[in-house]
Amino acid sequence: MTAAIILAGGEGHRVGAEMPKQFVEINSKPLFAYATEQIQNHALIDFYIIVAKQTYHGLIKDYVERYGFTKFRKVVDAGVTCNESIANGVDSLKGLLKQDDLVHITLAITPFISEDIIADSINVCISKGNAVAATKPLFNITVTQQDTVCTNEFIYKTKYVTLNFPFTFQFGNLTKLYEVFRKDNICDSEFDYTYTLAVALGEKIHFSKSTKKSSFKLTDSVDFDMFKTYTNNKEENYT
Repeated sequence: MTAAIILAGGEGHRVGAEMPKQFVEINSKPLFAYATEQIQNHALIDFYIIVAKQTYHGLIKDYVERYGFTKFRKVVDAGVTCNESIANGVDSLKGLLKQDDLVHITLAITPFISEDIIADSINVCISKGNAVAATKPLFNITVTQQDTVCTNEFIYKTKYVTLNFPFTFQFGNLTKLYEVFRKDNICDSEFDYTYTLAVALGEKIHFSKSTKKSSFKLTDSVDFDMFKTYTNNKEENYT
């Protein structure tokens, strides 16, 4: 069995809206719904939970009813950081999953994670034990000095990948990881995710398929304008 955790707990307001960006409507449909549809319609996902601030639990349940999200199981309180939110989601799955079942973790603000990206994440996890989406970079990167305006070293793009959502782990492994997370208070910064926690505890991470499109995350007004243009063009092509 494979369950999904959809993370919708962010409070970013860089798009200039009165509510978090995942609930902002684009062409009369919330961003959250675009991303949730990918999980709802996927044959390998048995059910999913959504992690969000308690203020928005009622709104999420309204959306679930409006869009017929039949695989939705429950909404869970978000934490302050991403790993705390994931930990809350993992805790809520206890009693619903077996140790060797899978948990697929994704964001409510990544509407281009397609069917094949999700399938590859799950299949890599089945064969390797975990999976994290990895994208080949376009450019070299540099290590900045303290003032961030100069450098004397860089890393060729052939030597690294960018890690993205989604990722998939065995449920039993997740419970162990997040027990340590809560006990030792590690990997709880805004830059930490399940894979940084896993690596910190000695695990090897395996890469799954990702693309520039699937890694597109809506974070500001420019991103929203681009996505709105895309959805408008897509609708016009079908009429």
